[in-house]
Amino acid sequence: MPRCPQCGKLMDASETRCPFCREPVSWEKKTAIKELEPTGPVGRGGWLIAVFVYLLLSLPFMGLQCLGYLSIGNRLISGLCGLYVLYAVMLIILYFIRHRLFRSIALFVQALHLAAIVAITVDGILREPASLGNTLTLGILFALIIAGVTVYLIKSKRVKNTF
Repeated sequence: MPRCPQCGKLMDASETRCPFCREPVSWEKKTAIKELEPTGPVGRGGWLIAVFVYLLLSLPFMGLQCLGYLSIGNRLISGLCGLYVLYAVMLIILYFIRHRLFRSIALFVQALHLAAIVAITVDGILREPASLGNTLTLGILFALIIAGVTVYLIKSKRVKNTF
């Protein structure tokens, strides 16, 4: 079966429009038909499951951070955490329906998560300078986890082939 030149999904050769992205296709050009299967792993498996678990585990943490900072009147950090929770829920839905926007929105969510973690770390250091070591250690640990997930989302053939 040929693939849509725009979104890469498998489709019937008799169709004139892709049923997924609704892009018109012309089968006259031989370059438009991609008969090759993707090289490398495909599907929600491998380390992609770890990314999903990471998203699930970060939701309650960031949700509680959102409520905690809202209660003390810090709207900036509360807003960042709230946006992260909203986009992470949307990302989990995109993960399950294997939507092609998963990868780009996942990178945005990672940037949002990193901004929230940096803001929480800086706020913790400014509020309690005595706990500098613990706050900084946790901030760096979370930043490294976020960086690792981001690199995986960018470089992984499984993510490229699945979404």
